[in-house]
Amino acid sequence: GNHDRINNDMAKHFIKIEPYMRLKDEGHKLVLSHYPMASWESSHHGSYHFYAHVHNSIEYERYLFFKRYCLEQGIAFNAYNVGCMMGYMGYTPQTFNTIILKGE
Repeated sequence: GNHDRINNDMAKHFIKIEPYMRLKDEGHKLVLSHYPMASWESSHHGSYHFYAHVHNSIEYERYLFFKRYCLEQGIAFNAYNVGCMMGYMGYTPQTFNTIILKGE
């Protein structure tokens, strides 16, 4: 997160620490970023975006408003808040499928 101060002791617990990452999960293109984005790589071609920075805040409500607008216009918008405090996350890591089925 943006409040974390990465030092060597913390870094040794992770394979990689990146501000933006592209990967495939269960055959799906996925973009990971701490911050929510209005557009991400292949966003209009079925890719997914997982983010967390906005928690349950006015920023999050603004982002959901934008997401709803896009969906109403028939624009793909596969973005999901995976912040640990989200009800469906339960403060534990979740699978891609769980996030897609239960996420906002």
